[in-house]
Amino acid sequence: SWTLSDIPLGESSEAYRVTILDGAVVKRGFDVSSPSYLYSTAAMAADFGGSPANFTARVQQLSASYGPGLTIERIINV
Repeated sequence: SWTLSDIPLGESSEAYRVTILDGAVVKRGFDVSSPSYLYSTAAMAADFGGSPANFTARVQQLSASYGPGLTIERIINV
């Protein structure tokens, strides 16, 4: 989850774009409708051929008016 506190939503619906990367290579990208996502071990195995030591997660809030917003990117150690 990337929610720190309740922030007023200026959109008609809540949506985020999540991208999973291995270095600069995009392994998986998808949109979610809540501020959390569980990247399952099965999905990791499908994307990386097993459990990686780490991967990069990129998240952007989506706006119906403006498209993807600012990006937050973090290295996740498994």
